[in-house]
Parts: sequence; structure tokens; C-alpha cells
Amino acid sequence: MSPTGSAFRVLDERSPMDGAAAIALGYGSLYNHSALPRARYHKNFPAGVVEFVAAHDIAAGCEITVDYTDGGTNELWFPQ
Repeated sequence: MSPTGSAFRVLDERSPMDGAAAIALGYGSLYNHSALPRARYHKNFPAGVVEFVAAHDIAAGCEITVDYTDGGTNELWFPQ
């Protein structure tokens, strides 16, 4: 596992551009959605990791959130 990310397991062997699916393992599976996220993520398919990076300083006790829509390019699968 990357020191800055979470490993993921590919559930579908198609190319990522063909709609393949994956599940984030480790802490990455715990981060909730926010339209104003405290962290960003980058999918590194060759390394098999999702890298999470703070968007700004995050105070102790604050929740780490990410934008599940990847800047509005993906639809949410749940109502807000």
C-alpha cells in the first residue's frame, strides 16, 4: 500500500476507461463525500492505489472528506 493512499481491488478486468469497478481498501473506504472536500484523490491504476492528499490543513478531530463526483465528472449513486 502506498504511504499516501489505499490499495484497491479491481472487480472487473475491463480497462478503467471501459467502466471497470474497484473497491478502495484501508482508510480510503472510510472517507465520506463532500462537495467541499478536505482531501482529493488520484487513481493510480498501474500501481493499484488511490492516493489521497489533503486539499488544505485539516485540524485534529475534523473528518477527512473527498468529492465522490471527481469535480462533477461522475454522478453520485445516492441522493444528497
